[in-house]
Amino acid sequence: MTLFKQTILDQLYQKIERHDLPILRQSAARVMTLASSHETEVNALAHIILQDQPFTARLLKLANSFYYNRLPKRPVLSVTRAVMLVGYSALRDLSLASEFAEFAQRRMPEGVNLPHIIAKAFIAANQASDLGKALGLPNAEMLFTSALLRSIGELALAYHLPTVHLEIHASMVQDRCSYEEAHSRIVGADSRDAVKGVCEIFHIPNDLISVLPVDWDRCEQWDPWEKHHAVIDLANQIATNLLSAPSATTDKEFNGLIERASKTFKIEPSTLTVTVKSAFHKSVRLADVIKLDPNHLRPTQADSQDPPTLRNELVDACLSFIPPPPPSQPDPEDRPASGHEGSPAAVCAAPQTGEHPPLLSLDYMNFLMELSAHMLDKPNFNTIMNLVLEGLYRAVGFTHTFLLLLDPNDHQFVARLGFGPLTDTLLTTFTIASSPSCETLTSLLTKPFPLRLTQPFTDLETVIPPLIIETLTPVEIAIGPLRAKARTIGLIWADAPKEITDPMWSAFELFILQANVGLNSLSR
Repeated sequence: MTLFKQTILDQLYQKIERHDLPILRQSAARVMTLASSHETEVNALAHIILQDQPFTARLLKLANSFYYNRLPKRPVLSVTRAVMLVGYSALRDLSLASEFAEFAQRRMPEGVNLPHIIAKAFIAANQASDLGKALGLPNAEMLFTSALLRSIGELALAYHLPTVHLEIHASMVQDRCSYEEAHSRIVGADSRDAVKGVCEIFHIPNDLISVLPVDWDRCEQWDPWEKHHAVIDLANQIATNLLSAPSATTDKEFNGLIERASKTFKIEPSTLTVTVKSAFHKSVRLADVIKLDPNHLRPTQADSQDPPTLRNELVDACLSFIPPPPPSQPDPEDRPASGHEGSPAAVCAAPQTGEHPPLLSLDYMNFLMELSAHMLDKPNFNTIMNLVLEGLYRAVGFTHTFLLLLDPNDHQFVARLGFGPLTDTLLTTFTIASSPSCETLTSLLTKPFPLRLTQPFTDLETVIPPLIIETLTPVEIAIGPLRAKARTIGLIWADAPKEITDPMWSAFELFILQANVGLNSLSR
């Protein structure tokens, strides 16, 4: 071995923290953390997601699938609406699954099969989720992510320390042992330690990490949390078996797993096999959403002359779910935003800085329809404003959009939410002083009409910190008042580095109107 046993995990963690292409991006880790809390606001998740265009496209593709959107002629275009439609649990699952899928595209030394690790993780995750639901386990929605995370240690080791990974697999073949046994021998630590250590680096919530060993002999005394660990352990063993080469040994192991699960969880073997098939089918469909070649999930079929077994019959059924390779053609997600009408990836891409189409498509009308639908359902102030800002930023084409609310104690408007480059850093400093000497602000405070401002912003600069205008570098600005009970309580700001076209201005007026309709419906 090239590394001392006692330092292998330390070297792994150091490589993860220093690597330019981490196995889990911070944006995905933040989504997982926020989506695990029911106290997280939709706008917080939407803001993070919109900073990652590939993930934005995947989320919208999922939201527009028949499973979530039963009205295909009315596509879901806003990330805000997609988050609400898909739900926090599915969003958390998708964020981690998307990160794993990207690894299937990376070139590795010969013998390191990242797609195989990822395929096993996907199959195990869906099996754990389906089995947990079938058993009625509490918090079963956590099982998918927890089962995926069970493979993150192996994935990290294969990617960052491929030599060690190959030694582990050589030991598995030579000594005819499991991955866990070979890992302990080569690395000098349990494979679960690697999982826990990698998760800690990315600040994954502890309740998503399943690393406790399973004591199958005391299953009658298990609490719900121990059942979670057992389901994840079983799902990983079944997934590993399905993707192993067919043999008398794998047949025997599979029968043993089904028998153990049947006795432990008091569930019929036939029901278990149906669950395994259903979970495999879901894995194939998920692979399509996150652009993972479903052939990576393909188990090896037994020889046609071999006698039929439970495992072989199940493998044949799973193979029927994998579609034949489609004809080669450009993927909509890879096309320019203006080059493919109707593609969620295209219509939802953030505008390029400084570029605005002379005319707008009807995409912003779909955003307005989503906004109206929300106001008719269970309107929420933060969600309404999030939809307004997102629509102005992504569908209309403004470079930055902000919500500023009046702070009566400080006599100023304070930025609370924003979309666009650098908005995160500007939120802490963006204020507009409530000064009677500023004619622009006086108009916004006394009249229910938005304003369209052009350089120079001499009047406005008297009430805004200089850093804001210097950073945003707008050529034109649109500002609309938010009014409740005949008084202005907030402002919607949108700027552009070029002239605001008439279609953009008309769209801005419509969004301001809808924002005020929603605001007044909440204040009744």
